[in-house]
Amino acid sequence: AQASLEGSRALRVPNCPQPLLLAAIRAQATGMVKLKRFLLRYDPPGIGLEIEEDGHVQVKHKDMPPGTQANTVVDLEVLADNLIASEDVLTQRKHRNALLQLLGRLYNIDVEPAEDDPLSGGEDRCHIREGMQVVIIGLHAQQQVHNGEIGVVVKAKRDKFDIFLNSARAAGETDTVKIRGVEHLLQAAPKDQPLRVGSHVAIRGLRNHLELNGVVGHVADYNEETRRCEVRATESGQLFRVKQDNLIPILPSGPSAMSGGGADYKENREPNTGQNPRLSSGADALG
Repeated sequence: AQASLEGSRALRVPNCPQPLLLAAIRAQATGMVKLKRFLLRYDPPGIGLEIEEDGHVQVKHKDMPPGTQANTVVDLEVLADNLIASEDVLTQRKHRNALLQLLGRLYNIDVEPAEDDPLSGGEDRCHIREGMQVVIIGLHAQQQVHNGEIGVVVKAKRDKFDIFLNSARAAGETDTVKIRGVEHLLQAAPKDQPLRVGSHVAIRGLRNHLELNGVVGHVADYNEETRRCEVRATESGQLFRVKQDNLIPILPSGPSAMSGGGADYKENREPNTGQNPRLSSGADALG
């Protein structure tokens, strides 16, 4: 507070409105600072601020209280306001609604996005539409069991979706899974699109390694001896050897599919990661 007062006296801007004066003080104190994006941490609860300052990018982690201390929308509003007040890079106008939406996902509390919020994921900005076949990824807690499952979007409203799973259809069930957040859905590729080296895929249907279901990557190679695809994970860069039946081709056009590298991810020099000519053409693609 003392530094801010000294800064305001040093500026000596005559007849300057208080909001403009405060903005000038903030800019002088922080330099060239830009918030690039928010990051969520589920366990323990937290929010990361990816900040660019003078060309350098760093993540500033902010610990959030446990779920027992955030039970209502009012609790989330208090958390958002306190966070904004503690960070000069955040403002009520630009970031409050986005923070409320993130906190709602973090604590599994339903928060209606503001009608005028450009970051609220309105229907006109969402690439996931009703009737699309999608793959579910990145869910946590009780919904984690749905990662890697395939289904059809039967209802889409802003960032809320009802998914009718293929497995439920096969079992004669009618219940849908409710998903919140477009980042948890990837559009499945057309059924006639072959699987080949370079294909974007999601891992699905694993029974012994459930934590890998929903992992997104691309096919780096195919091992003839083991009859398994070698999948390079987009986010971590790890290499997994997976049966073809446990892969679903996806379209790389969605934001979640491209995060962390996507098609531009470079192979390292491990064995069996080079392109296999047998899989590089449509005629010889995996069926």
